[in-house]
Amino acid sequence: MIEAKCPARHNSTNAYFNYPLAAVLTVNAGGTPLGAARGALEAFHQWLPGRGITYTNYTNKAEAAVTHLQIAEATLKLDSTDAHIRRACALLDDAPDAKMSVLDRIKARAHISYATGLAREAVDILFYASGASAIQSHVPIQRFQRDIQALANHAILHPQTTIELYGRVLCGLEPNTLLYWSFLCDLRVLCGSFMKGAPPMKISTWMSSAMATVLAIAAGALPQRGQMCSRSQRR
Repeated sequence: MIEAKCPARHNSTNAYFNYPLAAVLTVNAGGTPLGAARGALEAFHQWLPGRGITYTNYTNKAEAAVTHLQIAEATLKLDSTDAHIRRACALLDDAPDAKMSVLDRIKARAHISYATGLAREAVDILFYASGASAIQSHVPIQRFQRDIQALANHAILHPQTTIELYGRVLCGLEPNTLLYWSFLCDLRVLCGSFMKGAPPMKISTWMSSAMATVLAIAAGALPQRGQMCSRSQRR
């Protein structure tokens, strides 16, 4: 599923069902931060009329220059969010026969994660522009603000994590995540299921070995990828 290499089935000829799993799940998630940011903008517009700025002579916040700057910046960030998500969707839609390189999969995730960061920035601007009364539980914008914080801190959508990953592959390094095929190939090498002369493995046995391998790698008890490949080639 991760590499989109599945046995023959009734929908094998439908490209929609042949995409790599991680890319599909990540890109499909892009609508949520975009929707949250749009909801926050709508809530801000509804909250704005007739409100002043406390301890100033502004009786109508909509007439204040600071409000103009805030709502314009938030709207532009929202437009940028939409553009990045559309770019990620295009990477899936334009993939010939649903075949995507590892770089394209990571690039799609990078666009979604970066868009999530922009959406959070847009919502934060609007929330901070709404005043202290906006923290009350019955005020809609505080819910959007909490939701977008949760989304942007999700491991898949976290902007800094994904930007680092994208930078790694742009610099010619291996992805440092379980979600992409090269790492899983290393697990198979380590588990012995694809080594010459190794006995056949049941799926349950392979999964147990793979999990043990993941834990060992996390603990630093196993060699790096380059060492694994050279050892498997010697065998």
